[in-house]
Amino acid sequence: MKEQDRVKTEIEELLSVREWAKTRELLSDTPAPDIADLLPDMDKTDRMLLFSLLPRQLAGEAFSYLESRRKDDLLKELTDEETRRLLAELSPDDRAEFFEELPGLATQRLLNLLNPRDRRQTLQLLGFPRESWKAYDA
Repeated sequence: MKEQDRVKTEIEELLSVREWAKTRELLSDTPAPDIADLLPDMDKTDRMLLFSLLPRQLAGEAFSYLESRRKDDLLKELTDEETRRLLAELSPDDRAEFFEELPGLATQRLLNLLNPRDRRQTLQLLGFPRESWKAYDA
């Protein structure tokens, strides 16, 4: 059995018996790209549990490794607060790259979840003219 398959099986078993601390410990020792590879194959409930157990920085790193479509799917499953925390953990460049791939309405919704500093930084990286930034001030 491949290491990644073993980790996935172990995580699913820990989630099924609600061993949150052990799951968190295993996840903290798992590289972000491997976590990103696990997420798409999990059922929605396990995926959301796993993602909520990740340390914030690791969640942001794992998210940055997901394919664009998978990022969008995951964001649809998260609450606004979870989305806000996740976006805040992304590097400014990763956040801007992700926003560039979104349709306009989705970009506007997510921009409004960012704190003012992150919003300005993202708008700048996206090339929005400074005078348009006021439209995104919440």
